Amino acid sequence: ETSSSTFRGMLPNVRQAAVKAQTRTSQRETALNDIRTRVTDAQNILLKQKEFAANQWRRVQSEDDKIDRLLVERREEQLQQQQQDLMSEQRQTSLMDRIESEPDISEDVWQLVKGVAAMEDYGHTGYSPKVPSKVS
Repeated sequence: ETSSSTFRGMLPNVRQAAVKAQTRTSQRETALNDIRTRVTDAQNILLKQKEFAANQWRRVQSEDDKIDRLLVERREEQLQQQQQDLMSEQRQTSLMDRIESEPDISEDVWQLVKGVAAMEDYGHTGYSPKVPSKVS
């Protein structure tokens, strides 16, 4: 009877230990499932964030390309303006050189021009009066 009473005395302890083990196992499985769910949620969030970041980088690259294109256009416009300014300056310099290289008109010539301009028109075109033909 002692061994049977000892067995009967141990049975509740074994049952209690089995229940505790079952409870711990169940709690561990629940915890693992929670962790798996959290990991899956975190992975989904990470994928969305990566997609968002990739879209943002594409937008940045697009804007960067646009800025580069506008910069090239602006530089081309500046070069064209510089060329036009240079050509204008060269034309102006050439004109000034021609004006400076023309001979000075003497005061006598200016007086003659003024005198001709002051003469009256004698019924014909031109600045000088009509010279009468010689009668012989």
